[in-house]
Amino acid sequence: MTTNHPNHSGKVETLLKQMPKIEDTQSKEVIYRKIQTEINKTTSKQKSKIVWLIPTLATIGCLIILLIAWNGLENFSFYTGTDTSQESTTESNESDDKIGQEAEIMEDASIEQKTTEEGSVENNTDFLPPVGDRTFFQHIDENSFIYRTDYLNDQNILYTSWATEEAQYVVPISLMNTSIPYYDLAAFYENATDYLSLADNGFHNLAFDQLDFNIDQAAQRVEIQVNENYPVMSSGANFQMFRKMLSDMFVPLGIKQVVLTGNHSFVEEQNNFSPEYRTNTLYKIYQYEDDSPFWLIPTAEFTFQSFGEAIEEMKNDEEPFRVSAPIPKNASIEVNAQGDMVNVTVTSTLLGNNQGTLTMIEAILLAAKSFGYNQVKFDIEVDNVGKYDLTKPLDVPDIINPVY
Repeated sequence: MTTNHPNHSGKVETLLKQMPKIEDTQSKEVIYRKIQTEINKTTSKQKSKIVWLIPTLATIGCLIILLIAWNGLENFSFYTGTDTSQESTTESNESDDKIGQEAEIMEDASIEQKTTEEGSVENNTDFLPPVGDRTFFQHIDENSFIYRTDYLNDQNILYTSWATEEAQYVVPISLMNTSIPYYDLAAFYENATDYLSLADNGFHNLAFDQLDFNIDQAAQRVEIQVNENYPVMSSGANFQMFRKMLSDMFVPLGIKQVVLTGNHSFVEEQNNFSPEYRTNTLYKIYQYEDDSPFWLIPTAEFTFQSFGEAIEEMKNDEEPFRVSAPIPKNASIEVNAQGDMVNVTVTSTLLGNNQGTLTMIEAILLAAKSFGYNQVKFDIEVDNVGKYDLTKPLDVPDIINPVY
């Protein structure tokens, strides 16, 4: 077959034969190193991009987490979205309490004592801060002093514990001579509002009424069934709060072992632990509102190296958490330990036979107990404060926040 295109194949072959011969005299090792260098350059560029990208992504992630945390703190809840009973109870209490407060706020009691004979609840003003003047150190009416510690004397005591609204601290409260036995905790928490106003105190009970407690005091053992429908959200912070509250309830009973059963994630977190009394800690004043009761609470999330350090810290307020210092900020303090007794000297113009000094004494006694002391000898240039005779050493108390 003929074609109009010229045939250049022979010419191309001739030109190829005339090209100079090309030879690479480099050794295999040299060629390998050159290739390896190019590979390293490429990898280095990729790493530099990654190094620049990691802090950028980390910064963006931190900003997102902070935004989420900020929004979460404004609407903090221990409970899962499926549980509304706690919120409904709080809203109901707030509505009922506001009616009473509008009528006579200064005389309304935020702690209520159940009258078993008549089957009704009557108000009790003994647990409010001093009426008329809420500045503790200016309240000098000894007949209305409020005591937040006591000593064992064959009382029937129900030990309870509550989480503050900000989920920062727990408040141990001892109910004295109640009609509910110590082992029927679920029944108590189910009817807790007969004894305490949760709304007025900013308390949460972590839905303890939905737990099944089996207390064997003779065996020093408690078994608690925590099922998957228990509405408290599973988190490390909630579990630590849960454990602290159980310790407040069971350490005074001599319980050595707490066993968790059931299919809640708390059981997976730690199904067996020993309740512990807080050691090397300090105590301050918690008060939810100006007309709410005040309570002494352990506040330190870390231990102190010395009792003196703890006492100095008790001069500092923690306003974001509604916690105030029991010791005046301008006070000078000296501490001198003598065996199981410690001498505490506090100098301040505010000290005297008043509510503030009394509460300071009780807070120091509780702190001294946590450091292992059995007695405290006070030197505050006052011989008597309320029922306390300061000319003699005072025994550390057995009971915190008693309610009679």
